[in-house]
Formats: sequence, C-alpha cells, structure tokens
Amino acid sequence: MNLIKKRSKKISLQSFINILILFSLIFLSSLFLILFDRITKSQMKDIINKEIELVKEIIIPAIMPHLITERYDIIERYLINIIKNPMIDRVEITDKRGNVIFSISSENDTIVSLYNTSKYNKTLNESTIEYENQRIEIAFPIKIEDISEVIGWIKLKFNKSHLLQIEKRTKKTYFLVTILTLIIFLTIVTVLLFYFHKNFNIVLNYIHSLPNQKGSKLDVDFCNRELDMIKKAAEEISRILKEQEDLLIKEKIKFEELLGNLRDGIVFTDPDLKVDYFNSAFYTLLETKRMDEILGSKLPDIFPLLDEKKENNIWNNILLLLDGYHDLAHIYPHDLAYYVVNGKEKIIRLELIPLVGDRLVGFTFVFRDITQEKRMERELLKIQKFEAIDKLAGGVAHDLKNILAAIYNYFYLLKSQTSSEGYNSELQEKISNLLDRASSLSNQLLALSRGGVPIRKASDLKNLINEVADFCFSGFPVKFQLNVNTPVDKLYIDTIQIGQVLQNLFINAREAMPKGGEVTVNVNLRELHEEEIPPLPQGTYIEIMIRDTGVGIDPANLPRIFDPFFTTKEKGSGLGLTISFQILRNHGGYITVESEKGKGTTFYVYLPFIEGIPEKVEIKDKVAARIIKNLKILVVDDEEDIAEALKVILTDFGHYVNTTTKASEAIAIFQESLNEGKPFDLIITDYTMPEYTGDQLLKKLKSIYPHFKAILSTGYVETPAITNYREVGFDGVLPKPYTVAILNNTITELFSQRKS
Repeated sequence: MNLIKKRSKKISLQSFINILILFSLIFLSSLFLILFDRITKSQMKDIINKEIELVKEIIIPAIMPHLITERYDIIERYLINIIKNPMIDRVEITDKRGNVIFSISSENDTIVSLYNTSKYNKTLNESTIEYENQRIEIAFPIKIEDISEVIGWIKLKFNKSHLLQIEKRTKKTYFLVTILTLIIFLTIVTVLLFYFHKNFNIVLNYIHSLPNQKGSKLDVDFCNRELDMIKKAAEEISRILKEQEDLLIKEKIKFEELLGNLRDGIVFTDPDLKVDYFNSAFYTLLETKRMDEILGSKLPDIFPLLDEKKENNIWNNILLLLDGYHDLAHIYPHDLAYYVVNGKEKIIRLELIPLVGDRLVGFTFVFRDITQEKRMERELLKIQKFEAIDKLAGGVAHDLKNILAAIYNYFYLLKSQTSSEGYNSELQEKISNLLDRASSLSNQLLALSRGGVPIRKASDLKNLINEVADFCFSGFPVKFQLNVNTPVDKLYIDTIQIGQVLQNLFINAREAMPKGGEVTVNVNLRELHEEEIPPLPQGTYIEIMIRDTGVGIDPANLPRIFDPFFTTKEKGSGLGLTISFQILRNHGGYITVESEKGKGTTFYVYLPFIEGIPEKVEIKDKVAARIIKNLKILVVDDEEDIAEALKVILTDFGHYVNTTTKASEAIAIFQESLNEGKPFDLIITDYTMPEYTGDQLLKKLKSIYPHFKAILSTGYVETPAITNYREVGFDGVLPKPYTVAILNNTITELFSQRKS
C-alpha cells in the first residue's frame, strides 16, 4: 500500500485521468460484449417463439378436422409438406394419451413417414419447450375450441443447422449493431474527453503560470461546472498570491531600504556560509569585489578576518563556534577582527545571529567598521594624557615665568648698579643668555600645555614654509619640493608657533635621511566630514602633507611618537612632536602620521581655513628714544618679588609707584588716591590672583574712575584677555617674563601721545 502511495504521488493528475479513461473504456467494452451475448440469446428465443407460434397457427387448424375424422392420409400429406420446411427436422402426432400416430422426419434429405408406431412418449404438457444441444423441441395440444378437449398432441423438433444459421445471422446483426453503437459511444466519449482534456489543460496551464502571472484572470468560459469551479478557485488563488506578492514587495522594499540605510554591513548566508543577501554598507566595507561576485560566494573567502596580530584567521574560530553553539540566539566573538584590503587596515566588530526554525536555515552577520571609533578612542586617550600634562606644564610654566620675571627685574637692578666693563660685563652677558634660555624653556613648557594661545594674524603660509625649509635644509643633501594648490596668503595663524611645528617636522625628516633624500610638501584645501579625522569637527581645513623618503618609523613606536619625552634619538628631548601636537590643538587643528619601515614617513597637518587681518600686537625689545616720567602707577601682583622689583625699576624711571599683592587692597588704594585728588595714571596688574582676576579688578576700578591706562601682566597666556585685551578694557599687555626695555617701551607707547 505504501509503495502504491509512493508511486501514485509521482503520477500527475493528467496521467491519472488518462489511465482512468482507459480503464473506463475497457470496462465499458467488456460490458457491451456481455450485454451483446445476452441480448443475442434473448433475441433468438424471441425469433424461435415467433416461429413456433406461426407453426401452431398454421398446423392446428389444418390437422384438427382430419384428426377427428381419422383421415390420416390427408394428415400425412399435409405433414409431408410441413417437413419440407428446412427449419423443421421432425413432426409427430400423438393421441391424447401420448401414443404416436404419425412420425415424419427428414433424414439425409429423405422424408421418412411412420404410421401407428405405437411409440409411447412421456406425458406432455401444453407449450413445453426443450432445448438440447442447439435443438429445440416443442409440444402443443390439439384442442376442440368449443369444448377445449385435447384430442391429440403435435410435437416439433427444429433443425440444428438452420437454428445455427439463424443464430449466426442474429449474432451478426446484433454484433454489427453493437459495434456501431460502441463506435458511436466511443466517438461521443472521445469528443467529450477531448473537450474536457483541452479545457482541463487550459486550467492546468493557468495554474502552472500562477507563480509568474499572479493576479491574472482566465478569460475562458467552461460549460463544465467542475472546471468552472476550479477556474474560479484558481483565479482567487491568483488574486491572493498577487496581494501577498505586492505585500512582500512592499515589505522587501522597506526591509532593503532599512538595511540599506544602516551603517553596519549586513550579510545573510545559508548554513554553509554562502552569501544570500548583503546590503550596501557591506559592499562599501568590502571594497574589492564586484556585486555579482559576492552572491553565492562563501563569506570567509571574500571577507578575510585576522586577529590583532594579523597572523591567525579568525574564521577558523568562528566556524568552530558555529559547530557548537548554532542554537544560541546571538554570538559575540570577543576578539576584534582586522580586515586588510589593499594594504589598508580596518578594525571590524562582528555580531553573529543564527537563523533557527525547525532547523538551522542560515546566519546573519553584522559587521561594524569601528576603525574610526578605535581611532577616536586612541585620540581621546592621547588627549586625556595631554590634559594631565596641560595642568602640570601650565602650572610649572606660570611659576617659572613669575620667577623669571622677578629675576629679570632684579638682574636689571643689579646690572644698573655695577660696572659694565671687564669681567662683570662677561658675567652679565652669560646671565642674560641663561635667562633667555630659561625664558625659552618656559615658552616650551607653555606650548606643551594649552597655555600657548596663538597670537594670530594674516600670514602667507607658502612663504613661511619656504623660510623654514631654507633654514632646516640649507647645507644638507635634501631635495625639497613644495606644491601649493590653494591660496594661503592670508591664513589666520600664529606664524611663530606654526613655524615651530614646521621646523620640528622638517628637522625630523632631515635626520631620518642621513644620506640625503626628498621632502615633498603638498598644501591642499580639504572639506572634512564629521569623524573623518577625529577629533576635528566638520569643516574646511588646510591640509599640509609633509612626506620624506627616510628610514620610516617602527610600527611599535608609531602610537607613541607624540608622547612627551618619547624619543629614539640619543640627544633628543622628546618634546618636539608633543609641542607640535599642542600648538595645532591650540589652533583648532590636528596632526596625523603614516609610516612604513624603510619607505618613509608622511605627516598630515590640518589647520582651520580662516582668512583675515586681526589687530596686531607688536612689542619691540629696544629702549625707546624718549622716556615718559612722573606717572602715578599702581602695581598689583600676588608675587611680592615681582611687585617690589617693578617698584624699584619704575621709580628709577622717574615714576611714582604704589604696590600691593591683593586686589582688595588695590581697590582701597585706588579709592584713597582718588579721594585725595591724585588719581593713578596707570595700573599694571597680574591676571590670576586670589580674590579677583585682572579683568575683574579692572572693571571695578573703571566703575570708580575710568580715566586711566591699564596694562595686563601675566604668565597665563591661555586666557582670551592676552589676545583680546582691548575688549576687556586693557590698553596694553606684558606677557611674562619681559625685559625692562619691553616694560618701558610699552608704557612710553601708551603715554607718548598724551605727553607730547
């Protein structure tokens, strides 16, 4: 039974109907033959019965009178005529008791007549018909109609051959009729089957075409009710399929649009990791393959993943993970994967989601490019490291500048009170040089911190690069090439600080090429997107690319080159790149590096593209030709040494000087002087003090009496007051440490117009 079921499943409906029709025809043909045989026999009986009735109607009236009168000779002649009928083989006449009176038969075409044979027959019944081996015998009584008295019997035996001929003719006739009927029937059945088969094929083809022609209708009308019902059912299925297809298309569009807008690469695979679907983010991530090469390919073959050392294929671990844990909802590999393409490294984070129903049907891979994220993390760690350095270096630089400011002042006093000849002169020169070096160191510490706020002005970057290159490469076997692809003649920068950055990078390039080489500088205008160069915001930047052909940087050292005091040189301080990093940060820019051992190094310097001509601050370190005297000056500085030294120096210049180390005392002194009718002409104040900052103190004093000059003197140059001193009310600025000449020149410039 199971075998039959299995085989029946392989037989199509059309074949099943054809087989059913064939068996139906065989069954109907057999049925027709059986009916034909029965009908033939029935018809033979009818024919014989008609013949018998005809004989009875002829013989009985003719014989009965002569039998009564016993005219047997007449009866004999009459019976001889009857026996000549080829259908009758024998005729017998008996009396009413069954004794044979006449027996006339036809044997070998000879008539034999027997009379008074005294042959006794069994008692006959009226209308007895016996069939024996194709012979038919019949006996019927001879009666007197009026009294219904039987006076004798007539017994007939029909001829066998004649009966066979009758039977043959009858069978032939009915066979022809049967065949004709069968042909007509088969013709009708064939026509009906052809019509049904044709219409059935139309419906069947329509059903087969439903996957490709969803929603279409079958424009054919059927007379057959069942086919019409199938047609309507198929059209309803077609409509539903079309609705479902439209719904699926909409969902697919939404799904693909959603996946297409994701920043993560999405890949669907079968259980063998062959790619079934991928979104545009994955294609962008892949970079090296055409779209038609991705579908059907195995994911590990087209997307290599290595560990952090770039030695081991992570896919081996992933495949082992899939074998043991495919029933988990999510799998997060702990290791970050490195995808290397065209020599460019990408850091990939992988999330794996098995697709499990009744069985495992595939996997969803989510690839996230975290290269920028990791880079941002490294940069944030670097910035956090510099934040700590900021505080340390800024505090040291401020204290050092205050100390140096006091030393400068005391050195001036010492110098003014001693001879400037001989040995003392040499000592004074050495002390002056040491003070300049100490001042330079304080400036380096300041640049190392965020305190090195740039003094910006419109500058020609091209000229600056050429000047620094001439200074760094003159006399060395270095070929220098500069390509400026955008106007940079009014770039808003601090030329001293940017010059220091260029100098550090050029000297590093020169030292990386001890036997000579090439340094190429390209200056371009770049539009940076958000997070393209972390931590720079989106905007327009000047990109300065500095490429050398030197020995390159060891990959192990590359992440550390901007760290303070890190150096591979025997006599290096390890502050050059650190200071460059901080200077560019103070400018709102950034610096990145690429290097390959033995193939050179490329630095990328980014500066915000700002053009303009800001207000200049020019301080000349030269004693003015004319000295202003008799000013009433108030010096406010929380460093007592600086305040006292300034008092001596300014008094020596011919001014009246009051000093204080507290802002509150300064307000009281200022008010008292005003009450006496002798207001101060000049206030020289520090910026950072315990009670008030310099600008806050100035605001309070201006509210009391606004008609005086004010100079800001500070070692903290990170404050906006140092570059925007006029906006907060100051008339001049003295960044610590400063020389006595700079002090005198600043005061003279402020009061020269009034005193002239």
